[in-house]
Amino acid sequence: NKNSEKEEEYLRYLFKKMLRRIENPPMIGYMPIKYQMMALMCKRQISIPVYLPVGNSILIKVESYDTFADIKERVIAEFGINSRRIKPEMFRFFEIVNFENEELEESPINENQIVWDIMTYWELAKEKYKEANSPPPAFFLMVKVIYAFEIYPDDIEGIELCFAQCYFDYFIGRIRLDLNAMSALAACVKKIKLSNRPEKEILGSFPIWMVKKHDKADLATAMIENIRQMEAESLT
Repeated sequence: NKNSEKEEEYLRYLFKKMLRRIENPPMIGYMPIKYQMMALMCKRQISIPVYLPVGNSILIKVESYDTFADIKERVIAEFGINSRRIKPEMFRFFEIVNFENEELEESPINENQIVWDIMTYWELAKEKYKEANSPPPAFFLMVKVIYAFEIYPDDIEGIELCFAQCYFDYFIGRIRLDLNAMSALAACVKKIKLSNRPEKEILGSFPIWMVKKHDKADLATAMIENIRQMEAESLT
C-alpha cells in the first residue's frame, strides 16, 4: 500500500544519511535537535548563512552528513569567486561569535567537522545563556582567505576581498599598535570606507578595544590630524 511504500522510501533516505555519517565521522557529535529532526523527517536540507569579510552573505543548503570540506567549493561558487583566480583550498571557515558591545571572536573550524553539529552547538549554547539570564551572543560562519595571493591594479575582486579581510581583522582587534599608529590606520579607514560620515565620528574607524581604552574626543582629534596630513601630502 501507499503508506508502506512511503515508510520504505523514508527508511532508505535515513539509511543513506546514516551511512554517509558513519563513513565521515565528525570531530564532535550531537543528536539532531528539533528543527534538524523535522528536516530529516521531511527529507529536506537545512540552509545556513555564510559570510565574507566584505559583508556579503549566501544561504547554502547542507545535508546532515556534510562536512565543511564538502560544502567549501559550493560556497566559493555561490559567492561568485573565480576558483581559478583564488583556489578553494586558499579559504578556510571561521566561527564568529558576536557578544553585544564586545569585540568579535573568531575560531578556525576543522574542515572534517559536520556542519549540522556546529549548528546544534550554537543552539545549545544559546539555551545555556538564556538559562543564566544572560543575552546570548550571535553566532555565524565566515569564510576567509588564509594564504596570500598576488593582486594587480585592475584586480577589483582581489583588492576588495583583501581590503575587507584586513579591515575585519583590524576591527576585531587582531592588529594592536600604539595610539599614533592606530590613528593613522583609522584615518585611512575613514577616507576609504567612511568618507560620507561626519568628520568627528569615530564609529567604524577605530576598533572597539581602542574606544574602550581612550577618550573618544582624543581619538577623533588624532584621526582628524592624520586625515589633514594625508590631504596635505596629496597636494604636494
